[in-house]
Amino acid sequence: MTTPYNFETPNWVPLERAIADAKLPRDTIREFMWMCEQPRGVHQYKHIRTHSYVYLNEYFTPKEGLRVLAAVKAGAPQPT
Repeated sequence: MTTPYNFETPNWVPLERAIADAKLPRDTIREFMWMCEQPRGVHQYKHIRTHSYVYLNEYFTPKEGLRVLAAVKAGAPQPT
């Protein structure tokens, strides 16, 4: 049986760790919205300015997530 999506209980720990790994200021977390927890513990976060999504779990930060965080760090413009 597959675990259902969680839209109720946000978990900020994976994003906090990814932000620390990317050496971004801790308050960068305010620029993200937690969207949901997918099956298998993958958390989905959306950046409020760039509208980019970051998918993280509690154990690792995928390369794509680090790419999005690097763009945030560089001050990537908002998409048109």
